[in-house]
Amino acid sequence: MRLRSLTRDPFAADTAVFVVSAAIIGLELALMRCLSVASWHHFASLVLSTALLGFGASGTLLCFVGRVLDRRFGLWSTALTLAFGLSVLLCFRAAQALPLDPQYIFFSARQLFILIVYHLLLLVPFLLGATVIGLALVHYRGRAHGIYAANLLGSGTGGVLMLLLMLVLPEATLLSVISGLILIAAAAWVISEEFPSPARGRPWRWVTLVFAAGILALLATVWPAALRIDPYKALAVVRRYEDQSDAEHRLTEHSPRGRLDVYASPLFHDTLFAGFTAPSAPPAQLRLLVDGNIAGTVFTIESENEAEILDHTPMSVPYRLVDHPGVLLLGETGGTNVWLARRFNASSITVVQGNPQIVALMTGPLAEASGGVFSLPGVKAMAADPRLFLERSTGDYDVIQLVHAEGMAVGVSSLLSVREDFLLTREGLTLCLQRLEPGGLLAVTRQIQDPPRDNVKLLATAAEALESLGVEDPSRHIVQIRNYLAVTTLASLTPLDAVTCKRLQSVAEKLQLDLEWAPCSDIDSTDQLARLSGPAGMDYSYYHYAAGEIFSSRREAFFDDWAYDVRPPSDNRPYFYNVFRWKSLPLLQQVYGRTWYRKVELGYVVVVGVLVEVVVVGGVLILLPLFWLKRRSGPRDGRRPTALFFLLLGISYMLLDRSS
Repeated sequence: MRLRSLTRDPFAADTAVFVVSAAIIGLELALMRCLSVASWHHFASLVLSTALLGFGASGTLLCFVGRVLDRRFGLWSTALTLAFGLSVLLCFRAAQALPLDPQYIFFSARQLFILIVYHLLLLVPFLLGATVIGLALVHYRGRAHGIYAANLLGSGTGGVLMLLLMLVLPEATLLSVISGLILIAAAAWVISEEFPSPARGRPWRWVTLVFAAGILALLATVWPAALRIDPYKALAVVRRYEDQSDAEHRLTEHSPRGRLDVYASPLFHDTLFAGFTAPSAPPAQLRLLVDGNIAGTVFTIESENEAEILDHTPMSVPYRLVDHPGVLLLGETGGTNVWLARRFNASSITVVQGNPQIVALMTGPLAEASGGVFSLPGVKAMAADPRLFLERSTGDYDVIQLVHAEGMAVGVSSLLSVREDFLLTREGLTLCLQRLEPGGLLAVTRQIQDPPRDNVKLLATAAEALESLGVEDPSRHIVQIRNYLAVTTLASLTPLDAVTCKRLQSVAEKLQLDLEWAPCSDIDSTDQLARLSGPAGMDYSYYHYAAGEIFSSRREAFFDDWAYDVRPPSDNRPYFYNVFRWKSLPLLQQVYGRTWYRKVELGYVVVVGVLVEVVVVGGVLILLPLFWLKRRSGPRDGRRPTALFFLLLGISYMLLDRSS
């Protein structure tokens, strides 16, 4: 009998631990995908801390009840495994049912409480799954190496399996797959010799476990998890249009990189920042969404002749200053800027898109609807990371347009502030400038903000990028021009000459644009059509004021005194969208009263707030309970060194993960 146990138990236990480990890693990845679509991407990043907190809390739980569970190991390992599977679906559904509104977390105590409950609900499955693995390590401590190997192999397999499933399954369905995996683990425990048979144990245990397994199977197939999309996300808005028959859903595609949705609607009229001089409305169009956010607009036209409205956007300015340019579009999605470049007779157009799924979509299912814009003569579209493309590129261009940075500014979306962007750094813009032909232009357009922040940050970053290339006076190489909606920042390695200044002035008059900064002696930045707020007693706006400060010896003092962090980002700190400053909170509250939170980049603040929550909850669930334990297997003198060791180990892990 002993020989039979040795030959069967290790295989069954290893199989169960392998599957549970795969399910835990799969759950992490599935939750990241679900929360990226349902909420915002910074909520997805909190899944890792939630999982680690669950593992830490499971250790505390085993300290209290580990011996009790170990005495009935077969029963409890099976029961906890099934509970893990049930909690995956039930806790996610419960969390999705909460009326959480991230935009009001620091304005409403109720929303803060809901966030804590939301986080704790997501913690439960990780706590149960980690307890199963920890209990197995305790029970099989004589062969912990085998259990640990099964854990590592299962974790790796779960990650690969989930990535493959993301190519074909919707986000919420991934959770049902995880529950199905749990049934395999539970079956492995039942097969194990550790589990009491009806002859050796009580039959009601078997009945209970079979019933629980049946409920789990029923939930996974009949009542799968569903996503509650944040009502402020574009996907929720177009779904409301669809419900009232004002929008048509064209297609949805899934991948580990993101979920793509395409909708058509007569209500869509996106042409970013077109001014009053536009003679007609935008053409019919499709809206491309990535993870529920607007990623681009697809004009359903046949030629550039139908895209006349693009001539009246500030993005057309660089094309009016350079004849027959060779164009590089970094981050282009729907092809509108390809049409723009073709309207100004670009000699060549290179499109670089970091998401191969978008390129495949534009050259495949949307090729006919988009007029084959990515396959037109002279257009070369490729899937590559824009920063990596610049580092490997050997060609030079007359116009480089950072399309991926176009759009609503951070103050509107506010939840992008923790997103890394290695193109919008000092080093990234330096690479762009190095890929320009003599007289070529780097162009970036973003929405106007009040008070100004990211357009100021762009100008400062371009100035330092030019200085890193040996330019002594960057003020002669940079232009900022705007309408009432957006600011376009232009930078060149060649100083603006008199001919370019004359053309720039003509463009500004024709499109009714205001020049905030231009190294041209006959251009008056105080003579503006669309006036913006500026320093008290001055005729110019804060944009002109900021440019003057950045191009002077007072640059560092300006960075320190400005209400937002507009210091240029670097590769070591690539958070262009984070302009939040703690010291400015009192000023914003004083100036804007109850609406101050609308002027704060909430993505960063939410992450900091949840970090505080994790530390507090971690202390309550992991450290505090240890003070109530009366029995210790080891000497008391080792507590502090042990706690310090694991604290430093965890900090080192996080720092190593960040540096990689």
